[in-house]
Amino acid sequence: MKIKLKVKHLVYFFVGLLIFIPFLVMIVFPQINLYLAEKKLEDGDPAGKHQLLKVLETASFDWQKWNVIEEHMLQGGMANRFDIYVGPSMIQGGQSSESIIGFSWEEKLPFLTDYLESGPTNGYLVTVATDLASHYQQEGKLDKADEALMTAVERFSTTQYSFHQNELLLERIKLAVRHSQFEKAEKYSNELTEKLNADDYYMTAEIAKLRAEMIIKQGNLQEAYAEIKDALTGFETNWKNQRERLAEDGLPIEEMEDIESSVVYNQLQSLERHLTRAMDEQRDAIVTVKGKIVRQDGTPVENAGVFLREEQNVNRSVGDDEAYQVTTDETGAYKIEGVIPGSYQLFAGFLYDQIDGWTWPLDTNEWINIDGSEDVNYDITLHPLIEIESPVNQTVITGDTMHFSWEEVEEAAYYQLNLGLEFESGGTSSTSFQKKIMDTEIDIPVEKLYDRQVGVSFDGEGDVDPYALLAFTNPKNRFSWSVDAYNSNGDLITRSNGYRLGEDTIGNLPFFYLKERELTEADQLLLDHQPKEALEAYQENYEDNPNDIHSLRMISRLIGIKGDGLRETRDELALPYLIELAEKTSTPSYSYSVAIYYYEKREWEAFHKWFDRYVRLNDGEITEYIHGIYANAFMFQGEYEEAKEQLEIAVNRDSTNRFVGNWIAVELYLGESFDQVIQIAQDHPERDYGTEHMDWVDIIQELKEESEQYSAYENELKRTLSMYFEGKEAELKEWKEETNLAGLQRFIKELENVN
Repeated sequence: MKIKLKVKHLVYFFVGLLIFIPFLVMIVFPQINLYLAEKKLEDGDPAGKHQLLKVLETASFDWQKWNVIEEHMLQGGMANRFDIYVGPSMIQGGQSSESIIGFSWEEKLPFLTDYLESGPTNGYLVTVATDLASHYQQEGKLDKADEALMTAVERFSTTQYSFHQNELLLERIKLAVRHSQFEKAEKYSNELTEKLNADDYYMTAEIAKLRAEMIIKQGNLQEAYAEIKDALTGFETNWKNQRERLAEDGLPIEEMEDIESSVVYNQLQSLERHLTRAMDEQRDAIVTVKGKIVRQDGTPVENAGVFLREEQNVNRSVGDDEAYQVTTDETGAYKIEGVIPGSYQLFAGFLYDQIDGWTWPLDTNEWINIDGSEDVNYDITLHPLIEIESPVNQTVITGDTMHFSWEEVEEAAYYQLNLGLEFESGGTSSTSFQKKIMDTEIDIPVEKLYDRQVGVSFDGEGDVDPYALLAFTNPKNRFSWSVDAYNSNGDLITRSNGYRLGEDTIGNLPFFYLKERELTEADQLLLDHQPKEALEAYQENYEDNPNDIHSLRMISRLIGIKGDGLRETRDELALPYLIELAEKTSTPSYSYSVAIYYYEKREWEAFHKWFDRYVRLNDGEITEYIHGIYANAFMFQGEYEEAKEQLEIAVNRDSTNRFVGNWIAVELYLGESFDQVIQIAQDHPERDYGTEHMDWVDIIQELKEESEQYSAYENELKRTLSMYFEGKEAELKEWKEETNLAGLQRFIKELENVN
């Protein structure tokens, strides 16, 4: 069979081929190469990065190149730059995009420079300019940093892009302030202010905040305070005016951001409070905080983030609005200048490859207290993680004793064993299990694990997770463990729990199953989410066999469901079972639970009986928190001299200073001066990670000022404190409703919150 083709068909074919081949070469093949490169990166293949660079170098069209840069090379602010943020009060996962690849600056600098000069004028251009400015700052090339920002400003030439222009001009002011170029900062802030109108009050407030920071760096806190006060007044006025204009135009003002939700407004308020406190305490000298981040072997950690965080901010995630944020240089060094006196915590931001196999050991209540008298040096040393030996890799334990072992840590005086479990509803819980272990191994009877209760978790229906109630008695659950090493001063050296991502750092997995016992029918009812039926079954089991410790402990955990939902009722129902557990086992926690019941009932003879038993079973060891409870008991019994002594010991042991309010109350009751207790409050500031913070210095200062207006104030103070100590709640309530002594009323209210 012959096939005839007309000439025009051949022409069409070849023309189509000529069009299709460039289409393949210029568009399809580059996209395929890009897909393959990204796929390799997802699979952890380092060749993907080099393939991606090849795509950038051979891109046929600019848009292909710009897309790759936008997707994979931009870092943005410090809050998005790191994989993990570590601080005393929390460990936070980073917000960095998984698509961001660890290109070196040598690799990405030419591409970002190309984007800065020729890329599209959009929000990504702002990020490119700020990333380049940050890089040049790190290298000490401040003129290049300023030039990068101004190049982007000039490319946003029309009023259509005024917002982006202003963002970059604000970054320019930040750059000048950060490096103490005060004349430039003043000039730039004036130039930007002249461009703004009344509707730009948010940007105006940002400029005012930077001006205040500049003035603080120059050591004039009074002038900075005046700048902040003016900025707050202006912001509030303009915000109110804008709402009124929206209302007049018939627009929904409820969609307008609430003033308390404004980041810059909160920053101004925070700075105002900080300055007020520093000036009130006559601590008006600024300092520099500096140090290094290095590994134990001396290797510096370059380009790590360092955040000096104010006390009121440590309970929230690290953000781009942090007042003090820098990165480490090639020697691991950092420097933060112009720090106002106050209490701070230092956080560090790391990429995974910086922290892989290492840990920063620090106390959960580690603070940097700055009084303005001298600069502060604060070094961070990363230590290698402890290698664990047994049990590991999901070992199944069937015997009645568990053997834990791990590698020895140089300089370790003792170790602490921690246990963890998984909840049915998702999530995990961990608990400190055994403290002050003097060797690198320990044998623990499984019954001790069975007695340990963990935090409560609730499912989507609001019911208690059965895995939490069964805790370590559940043979179906998987458990984990870790170990911490401490030196002879009680300082944490290192731990086994941390980031292990590479093949050379992954080590043994800390998981095991505990199958020494089998589930009972009552256990299965609980796992089937039938807690009432499970409780009845446990009670029947215990009636049949008074030596059934498992059923007894489960009754104590479940009995509250028979009550009215109140904790007091639950405790009342659980008490007889807790007493039996305390008498039938040597587990200290049961005796402590009974002691706390009598503590809250103010039955002091019974409290001391069970508390003494708890201390004896716990080898004489009590935590700083429990020491505070013990001290409070003397206070509530009217044994004030003993209470004073024990509270002082407890507060000095406890870095949170949670019971300092009670110590102050006892001192005042015994006749100590206001000035002396103010000094106690200054030396032991209460650390509170919640939204409410008890400022005992401010509270006692108010008492002192109020006392100067009333001749019989000391008698009224002692009378009111007596009601508080003796638990006369009805009388105190009546007094609070009738008194006109606002300072004393506030003091009593805050004391009630202590307990």
